[in-house]
Amino acid sequence: MITDRSFERLPTSLGPGETSVIQLAFSRSGSLLILDDLAARTFAKRINLNIIGTLGVLLEAKLAGKIQAVRPYIERIRKTNFFLRDEVIERVLSLAKEDALF
Repeated sequence: MITDRSFERLPTSLGPGETSVIQLAFSRSGSLLILDDLAARTFAKRINLNIIGTLGVLLEAKLAGKIQAVRPYIERIRKTNFFLRDEVIERVLSLAKEDALF
């Protein structure tokens, strides 16, 4: 069982935003937490929070028919300083049944 003491071991690499959102999600059972930071995702999984990343949200939107394609959003994201691993992009595009980006 996870207790408030778990937060004593929050990774020091987490920023105040990630820390706050993890604490909020922990206090609200059943919440779905959107996290992309690896350290934050790792910690959230360890305390059994439900998480999804930005690309996961885009994929779910495509599969639900809310958007026509994931690729245009990925291309916009790649023009920012938001880091996305090529393997993750390729996996999401495959699951979305879109051709590889490269």
